[in-house]
Amino acid sequence: MLPEFIVAEGMDLSRYMTEDIISPVIRKHLQRQGIPLKQQLNYLNPTMVRFLDTFDTYKIQSTEIQLKYVPVAIGASDAPLESMIGISLEGKSAKDMYVELVLPELNNHRK
Repeated sequence: MLPEFIVAEGMDLSRYMTEDIISPVIRKHLQRQGIPLKQQLNYLNPTMVRFLDTFDTYKIQSTEIQLKYVPVAIGASDAPLESMIGISLEGKSAKDMYVELVLPELNNHRK
């Protein structure tokens, strides 16, 4: 069972594995088709392989649990900050969060 939250300082670099991304059912299906485990991800999504080789994989390990962070996609807004409505935390819009949280930190680091 996963803990409700994890707090960690620093993460170790790791390497993604096919098993981190493709489900056991799909892996078995592909193996029955003659596609070896090492080639399955490239067979299914060669663009993802290039993405994974660009962005680092990390792991956090303790005595109770090991978690991996394997980035598989990125996203970007298709609207200006003022128009973003999909993000709202504690009633704050994306612009409010930027002005109240991000901008002060940026200004602190610029000094």
